[in-house]
Amino acid sequence: MNVLMLGWEFPPHITGGLGTACQGLVRGLTEAGGIDIAFVMPQLRGGERQRGVSFLCARSLAGDAPGRAAGSDPERRRLDDFFAGFVPPDVAAAFHEDDEDALWMAAPGVDGRLSGAYQGMSIADALAYADSAPHLLAAAQPFDVVHAHDWLTFLLAARVKQASNRPLVVHVHSVEPDRAGNSRNGNIGAIERFGMYMADRIIAVSEYTRQVLVREYRIAPGKIEVVHNGVEKIENAALPAQRDIFRVSFIGRITHQKGPAYFLHAAKKILDRQDDVRFVMAGTGDLLPVAKALANKLGISRQIDFPGFLDPPGVKALLAASSVYVMPSVSEPFGIGALEAAQSGVPVVLSRNSGVAEVMRDAICVDPADTDAIADAVLRTRNNPALAEMTARAAKDAVAELEWKVAARKIKTIYRNFLN
Repeated sequence: MNVLMLGWEFPPHITGGLGTACQGLVRGLTEAGGIDIAFVMPQLRGGERQRGVSFLCARSLAGDAPGRAAGSDPERRRLDDFFAGFVPPDVAAAFHEDDEDALWMAAPGVDGRLSGAYQGMSIADALAYADSAPHLLAAAQPFDVVHAHDWLTFLLAARVKQASNRPLVVHVHSVEPDRAGNSRNGNIGAIERFGMYMADRIIAVSEYTRQVLVREYRIAPGKIEVVHNGVEKIENAALPAQRDIFRVSFIGRITHQKGPAYFLHAAKKILDRQDDVRFVMAGTGDLLPVAKALANKLGISRQIDFPGFLDPPGVKALLAASSVYVMPSVSEPFGIGALEAAQSGVPVVLSRNSGVAEVMRDAICVDPADTDAIADAVLRTRNNPALAEMTARAAKDAVAELEWKVAARKIKTIYRNFLN
């Protein structure tokens, strides 16, 4: 079986969990046997390797296409013209049905580029990616299924499906309601709704995400399959009781979705009660300057480190030195970082608003806005090493069988159903 997989990033060059998830799924699918994957990205930057996978650079085939700022009226017209090539006008209009809602506001960053998740990307980039379809189809080997990851690939996926008459699977790792909260970009929402309309099957990374798609996008529940993410095994991880410094870590994009302010306010409450604790906020994002300013305002800047974006070895090293991992996300479709922390033997404090809580039932779960609860949970592990070790072992056991090959088997079944 040949799969044309449309992505946006792949390790070692990643901005967050999407690239990591794509790598895990690709590895699991190729190791399962019987599947050859051509993985498409807008650009290749070197180092992308995976046995049994060919990498295709879409933009080098089609060339860069000029674009306009995201969120502008011309951008809306360009999307409407695009949708009109696939669906009747009344259906195309429905993709924008939430545009008049006060919550759906155009939210470009500097010079019209998007902030938050996929920082620096714009809708014009997604349209340019879609323009590569004819060249991509000419260069790709024959394929049986198209598999597209998240909204930036959905426009290209629609064109590839239309031209090839092959079934389309769209894989939803996150959606605009998760990423942007009350500052959603209506055009991105329209692309997401359009991609799910065009899909023959939708994969959601959690039941939590499945419910978001049903509630926010009115997708028929039967069209959605839940496939939880996996994690790479880490052998012989040290347990937190063996670490010299009690270090509390946050690893992820420093954006609204990830709840960085909650982490910092909880850190202040912890330090007010116990001052021998260190904090790390690893990652980059549009709220990084705000987070640094808030740490200074709270008077905790000397107790917190901001190392910036960490590559996989850097994440592994930080987890090896961490006593607690905190994920205070406002809305988290899954949360691969929590699995990686558990695999590293680190107790995890999770947002209740997360998909990973479905598979880590022994983790400490809190309302992310309840910074007192976050502080209490961290200090319980600080002051009770036996509890910390028990929590760490339980979390590690919970994810021990959650490997990418398990997710790959479920996806392979979805592919096969199209060919029967």
